[in-house]
Amino acid sequence: LIEMVSTDLVTGNVQTSGILQGGQDITISWITYNQGTAQAKNIKDIVYLSLDDVVDNRDIKIGEVIHTEIAGQSSLSSVLNYKFPLDLSGKWRLVIITDAANNNVEKDAENNNKTIQSLDIAKAEYADLVVTDVRVPEQTIGDPALLKVEWTVSNMGTGAGINTAWTDTVVY
Repeated sequence: LIEMVSTDLVTGNVQTSGILQGGQDITISWITYNQGTAQAKNIKDIVYLSLDDVVDNRDIKIGEVIHTEIAGQSSLSSVLNYKFPLDLSGKWRLVIITDAANNNVEKDAENNNKTIQSLDIAKAEYADLVVTDVRVPEQTIGDPALLKVEWTVSNMGTGAGINTAWTDTVVY
């Protein structure tokens, strides 16, 4: 009797926590399973943000996790933290590829190493501060002259933004 032993690496149970919005921090967790009967070694999981289901040079690499080994019929959990770029928004896909370095032979099981989860990332609220209503006297005479300048700053953006403090500078 000849028994075939092989690894079969897949990922699943993908979860995100945090606010799915540009500029915000999220935590991504998943489980890497070895559904095969042989022990898998040096398993590299890579996580991407992609606009489609195909990983290419337009995608954002979030990070990677290396598992030293996973016994047959066993699994390991992984976690990555990531901060979305401030200008990122729209319909994205979280793509997790296990055994990305192809360190393990998976007989008849190489085409199930990718897991995809859709993410709808909201546009970040941002401040767009604009100086309005500048007030200065029409005439000032003196040597040295004392000049009183007043102005109003209005937020023309979509929200408060990430920074809640700023400095106004008068250039003369």
